[in-house]
Amino acid sequence: YEACATACSDAADCKSFTLRKSDSYCWMKTKLGGLGPRPNGQLISRNMECDTSKLDLSCARDNKDFWGADLNSFASTSLQECARSCRMAEDCQSFTLRKSDNYCWLKKKRGGQTGPSPNGALISMNIVCLKGLIASDKSCAMDGYDFWGTDLRNFKSDSYEACATACSDAADCKSFTLRKSDSYCWMKTKLGGLGPRPNGQLISRNMECDTSKLDLSCARDNKDFWGADLNSFASTSLQECARSCRMAEDCQSFTLRKSDNYCWLKKKKGGQTGPSPNGALVSMNIDCSPA
Repeated sequence: YEACATACSDAADCKSFTLRKSDSYCWMKTKLGGLGPRPNGQLISRNMECDTSKLDLSCARDNKDFWGADLNSFASTSLQECARSCRMAEDCQSFTLRKSDNYCWLKKKRGGQTGPSPNGALISMNIVCLKGLIASDKSCAMDGYDFWGTDLRNFKSDSYEACATACSDAADCKSFTLRKSDSYCWMKTKLGGLGPRPNGQLISRNMECDTSKLDLSCARDNKDFWGADLNSFASTSLQECARSCRMAEDCQSFTLRKSDNYCWLKKKKGGQTGPSPNGALVSMNIDCSPA
């Protein structure tokens, strides 16, 4: 065992090794944990470096499946063993455990392939427990709005907070929309989906957003930013149209019809071909920084 460890230590690319106990046959590995630990009584394996602190199981999600993105699977003996195996593997970011028999699936992506989904037979966890989420926070939410499109996964959640937590657990989730009547949750891959639009039955939230005061200093009165439309809807004001644009990842500008505040969100600064005169409209690039 010692000779195998020394050989691994001497090799620039060796991060771990496996040793056959019967004859000390040594396999040196280029990744911590190889492609993930799995039980074999004839062998002993070691990472050259590892985290020996107490496992943090505080973000284990009972009755949740982190489906897909499988790295390896095996029959473990406990939640703790499954978690430790994930922590020992360089590519493991999460795991799912079947509660009835402790069968363990190691995952190479936070939240699995598409994020958490309900499953009473399972418990799942991201191996790095992100701290600081305030699930009830609504500073980046738009009540009465749909972040339409860019769906990652949808499911019946228990609450606004549960939908926010599920989005936080998924590597690709940047925002979500919740139906207020029954807490049905749509997780989204883009901030603002394809752009906010009014729907009184829904509340939507970005997981991160700019909460500073809107800068309307570069609004262009009597100008049309024609084309490059992302979305359009009946807003209530210039401020609402501007905030909707700022909440949408792909929105770079907007045009507002002054008579009724109808709002067109745009995916290009200045629209498709730049400003043109139109006395009925006001337009603005959402980033007012000078060129």
